[in-house]
Amino acid sequence: MALLLWVGVPMVLALLIGTISGGKGDAKPRGRLLVADLDDSLASRAVTAAFAQGELGKMFDVETVEVAAGRARIHDGDGSALIVVPLGFGEALLLDQPTTIELVKNPARKIMPRIAEETLGLAADAVFYAQRIAGDSLRNSIEAIVSGPPAGQKVMSAAFIAGFSVEINTAIERLSTYLDPLAIEVVKEAEPAAAAESPPKNFALLFFPSMLFLTLMFMAQGLSEDLWREKAMGTLARASGTPGGVSALVLGKFLCSAAFVAAIGAIGLTYAGLRFDFDWRYLPLALIWITLAGVLLFALMMLVQVHGKSQRGGDLLTNALLFPLAMIGGAFFPLEMMPRWMADIGRLTPNGWALSEFRSILSGEFSFAEVALGALGIILVTLALAWWIQGRARTVFLRPGA
Repeated sequence: MALLLWVGVPMVLALLIGTISGGKGDAKPRGRLLVADLDDSLASRAVTAAFAQGELGKMFDVETVEVAAGRARIHDGDGSALIVVPLGFGEALLLDQPTTIELVKNPARKIMPRIAEETLGLAADAVFYAQRIAGDSLRNSIEAIVSGPPAGQKVMSAAFIAGFSVEINTAIERLSTYLDPLAIEVVKEAEPAAAAESPPKNFALLFFPSMLFLTLMFMAQGLSEDLWREKAMGTLARASGTPGGVSALVLGKFLCSAAFVAAIGAIGLTYAGLRFDFDWRYLPLALIWITLAGVLLFALMMLVQVHGKSQRGGDLLTNALLFPLAMIGGAFFPLEMMPRWMADIGRLTPNGWALSEFRSILSGEFSFAEVALGALGIILVTLALAWWIQGRARTVFLRPGA
């Protein structure tokens, strides 16, 4: 049950965050947009097409519906918003007459209805300025075309067509003064080095390594309590009289923790590889790294346990160590979401440093020499802590009053 809790709580959080953020590697929210086109004109179809292509097409699943059916579905929560294009919309647009597109938003959704509203607002502004550029003369010609040929004629006169062509050419020429060359040109400057560390856009991808390290920290804290259980059952005292002594028992604890961490890491990385499309070539190295990091965290927790006066005291000490380290080291909140000064401090903690290297391995932005040097450092520190722990367990920890 304890193992299920250690693993279950962070993994459930990661699953919930992944579900909220969307599909594989997709940082953009998605929603269903219902469109009731009562006009069925070229202009009204352009409204639907605007939401079905480009970046908006990646965010909206556009579906054409009847007005009554669309309202009922929004009422039932099936859809982000409903757009109702009125009859006569296209003619009103050409003649610069008032017309209204109705937007019915699902109150249970916040982001996608707002995006739909802003998009329609931008489209209205674009139409307004296009009509101002066209001018009254061109607009009058369009109105004449919409009204149809004069009485007694089947087609528009040649003079009217020629004049209309001239008006279009004049409008294009007037517009070209703003577009060629551009009246305003936006130049994007190179981003500063600090901006390169901006957080990934996908929240699930951002939180996954943190949740995995939070699992490791819970496991390390829970497994470190075993030494107190061994002492209470007398196993530790009996082990001190065997040829291997307490050192063999402590080594067994370390190997057990490594097996647990490797198993949980393999499950988590397999999930990440399937969900986030990580490069599978880097996952074995990531598994080795996370196993070493997990054993190091276990060694830190056990070191604190053997300095406790009782099991309850050891638990209080490990909890006092675990939660600040998890908070500042990026296990509760990713380092990328923290203030710069706090993130810099977090990367100096053992778990924060290991977590940063773990992210670089997953992304492929790492140096084998740097990772190898880091792994060697973890191994040496872990061996030193294990020697310290077995020495403490063999002497002070085995005393009746300890």
